[in-house]
Amino acid sequence: MVGLPLAPMPPVSMQVAPGPDRITMAVMATLMAAAFLFAVVHWMRTGRPIVMMLFLAGGCMMVMEPMVDTVAGCWFAANSTIAFIGWGRPIPVWVCLTYFAYFGIGGAIIWIALRRGLTRAQIWYFYCGEIAADIVLESILLRTGLYTYYGNQPLTIGGFPLWWTAVNALVSVAAAVVTLHLAPRLRGWRLLALIPALLSTSAAANAAAGWPAWFVINSDVGPIWATIGGVASCALAFAMIDLIARLVATPVPVGASSNLRAAGLAI
Repeated sequence: MVGLPLAPMPPVSMQVAPGPDRITMAVMATLMAAAFLFAVVHWMRTGRPIVMMLFLAGGCMMVMEPMVDTVAGCWFAANSTIAFIGWGRPIPVWVCLTYFAYFGIGGAIIWIALRRGLTRAQIWYFYCGEIAADIVLESILLRTGLYTYYGNQPLTIGGFPLWWTAVNALVSVAAAVVTLHLAPRLRGWRLLALIPALLSTSAAANAAAGWPAWFVINSDVGPIWATIGGVASCALAFAMIDLIARLVATPVPVGASSNLRAAGLAI
């Protein structure tokens, strides 16, 4: 068995033009700056830096990118402006900037909504909103040639494996829920504990829902089994969101329950 490849090989010779890399960095830097401003304003209004902690934790989740990319088959052009290299994989600056906005402030918005009270249906709406944002963002970015997905990717449309959206959105919701339960128990400098806690949440959510897709991506299976792996990852992510919704949703008042069902809002 000596000489068999251990995993699909990434397109290491992939190159990207300087223009798309610079434009994407500028756009993502703008989004990050807006996210930072949002975190500062919320801190000033509430007196607690919870959103800032989510902002920082979302950005720190970038350290997971090389590990997830290795098992899930994603490669960034090595001639991009690189922030760091992990597991032998180049991670561009624009990717790191994106983390602050998508996972940081994305999770923060869900946390704010959860504190005000969400029904099970509304939690699903926020989850689907994160999925939609991911699809729009990646559909645009993939056209620039900045990165690609490789290996035996399931549920791929236009070069984008849709199973990724279910898992990415799960990370944002899970981070918001962990913050909802952990932040009230932390004061002062202890709030910094949110950062490693949310990093671990990201790792756990990725592995818990992503492993079926990871398996088929790195296996020599046919399209049917590959599709089953992708569907299984989506199903696991949906099951976890449903569990989260059942655990943290605001109970619907008895008088309002029938109205919600009539409007199609109760699940």
